[in-house]
Amino acid sequence: ELLETHTPPPRLLAARASASAAARFLSALDLLLRMAPPSSSSDPTQRLAPARERPAPDAAPDFESYEYVGAASQLRHEAQSSHTTDQERVMLLLNTTLAPLVLGVLIGATAYVSNACAELLLRAKWGITFWLLSFPFGAILAYPLFTALCVALAAGAAAVSLWAPAACGSGIPMVKVELNGVRVPGALSARTLLVKLAGITLVVASGLPCGREGPMVQLGAGIGRLVLRWQSRLLSLSCCTSAAAQVRILDGDRHLRDLVSMGAAAGVAAAFNAPIGGVLFSLEEVSTHWSQSLTWRAFFAAIVAALSVAWLFSGLWTGIIASEGPPV
Repeated sequence: ELLETHTPPPRLLAARASASAAARFLSALDLLLRMAPPSSSSDPTQRLAPARERPAPDAAPDFESYEYVGAASQLRHEAQSSHTTDQERVMLLLNTTLAPLVLGVLIGATAYVSNACAELLLRAKWGITFWLLSFPFGAILAYPLFTALCVALAAGAAAVSLWAPAACGSGIPMVKVELNGVRVPGALSARTLLVKLAGITLVVASGLPCGREGPMVQLGAGIGRLVLRWQSRLLSLSCCTSAAAQVRILDGDRHLRDLVSMGAAAGVAAAFNAPIGGVLFSLEEVSTHWSQSLTWRAFFAAIVAALSVAWLFSGLWTGIIASEGPPV
């Protein structure tokens, strides 16, 4: 009588019902999988992910990431525990003084080349136009020719971008992506820099409403990468065998991040003759990492870039060394 009157609690009954339902569902799913036609591939992961079976032959190159976080290693421990050597002093000089100095001079020279070539093209375009207007019926040819020259310069800027598609656009988004840790193929290569320089020169000469701010940011970032490459080759010489020199080569991505930030600041400074504005632009708009030492190095590179542009324009165009900046 005691066994007949005893009943299990409701929670236990619900659990048993759920377990039996799950068992029936799994058995039905297993039966459906057995009835499915076999795949030609022997790898079960490819049956689960058919998109991986045949990758497109013309797929875009993979986007890699930068190693901005230094990993702990025995080499790094030796570099931190060793005494200061002559090689470390040379590296400190390269990092704090020579690298921003070379970066600023190169960016200033690049800005001068772009501005000077654009001004020469503008003078030639307007000179031909006014020369035709000096004739009695020259206006019949002057205005169509002026329009044709503007269209030809704009078409030339679009044509050179086919050689390096990464040079299209303003360039600021590319620099932001690089500083966020994504390695974009060809974003800061030498080919992209040449195409960017030629493109912005032709665009400005054509009269389109495009400025130099974005292109100079990408040009400055690309020149920063070139400076790091030359610096790494210098540290790869047989005389630089200390642990600190090898760790600096190992931390190339971290130094590239700093040089790209300095190059962006110097590019804005060279475009607008505003060193403080360039540093603030790099700090607020494009950089994701900043430090006190980077502030001084970026400010030094921006000052050198602005002074280089002003000196080149004033000394080579008017013969008088002044600081007014490039002519408007």
